[in-house]
Amino acid sequence: MPTFDRRDRRTLALMWRGLVEAVTVELFLDDGEASRRADAIWTEAAAAAHQRLVLRRHQHADDPRQDALGIGGRPAAVFFDAAGRDSGTRLMGVPAGYLFQTVVAHVQYLSVPTRRAPTLLAPVLPHLASPILVRVEASANCPYCPHAIRVAERWAAAAPDWVRTVVQDSVADAGRADALPRVSITDRDETWRTEWAGVLPEREWVARVRGVLELP
Repeated sequence: MPTFDRRDRRTLALMWRGLVEAVTVELFLDDGEASRRADAIWTEAAAAAHQRLVLRRHQHADDPRQDALGIGGRPAAVFFDAAGRDSGTRLMGVPAGYLFQTVVAHVQYLSVPTRRAPTLLAPVLPHLASPILVRVEASANCPYCPHAIRVAERWAAAAPDWVRTVVQDSVADAGRADALPRVSITDRDETWRTEWAGVLPEREWVARVRGVLELP
């Protein structure tokens, strides 16, 4: 199924020229329409990436990688950086519209083989008793969502042992971009949670985590 026209492909090829090293994306797909759409988008994206976007597909429902990587549904994508390390980010759903924009930015970010810069969350990490899960509900037509996704992705990339980010394609809210993004942050055992809807600066994300942890 066609997903990009000629101009889109040319633009994407130009954007991919900024890739430094190859980035790997593991795709978890099934026979559903959403998976077919996602696979078509990923295939065209990889074709334009000058061999610097490697796709590994998993079609079998009982694939052990799904549980190992914490995938709860399909279609899904898991991103690995230039050194082959799990970036900590999972995209659940179809990478279309504004979600595709965040995919391009994240792949470019992961292609640079350098140590990830600390985020504003770094001073909080020593106070965490267990890893945290950051979930961002977004949609393809939400112009406010890329900011939230970028913050969450960078938290995971900077501290993959402590942060797991899940970006969820919220198809049900596709016509209500004003209700998105929705962000929730919780610890592994769900002993605490903070959540909100709308766009907040990263410092406010950190303030909310510090608040539930009762940190000064």
